[in-house]
Amino acid sequence: MGKRGTMRLRAFIVALLEENGPMTTGEILDAYNQTNRHGSSMNIIGNVLHSEAVQVGFIEKEGRVRIRMAVWGPKGEA
Repeated sequence: MGKRGTMRLRAFIVALLEENGPMTTGEILDAYNQTNRHGSSMNIIGNVLHSEAVQVGFIEKEGRVRIRMAVWGPKGEA
């Protein structure tokens, strides 16, 4: 993903979090991949979230496998 793609991704994530409130990393990835033709990887989403959003907590799900996902909010929320 080039510089323009990352700029679009940053704008998308900021707008998404401001509109919907806190979301998990997986929810953000799914929303981006459903609305954009080429999508993105979890690694790129994580890098952008680290600089453009604030981590507000974690969600843990247990079944056969234990899953822990970060919950992200807009930059000014924490």
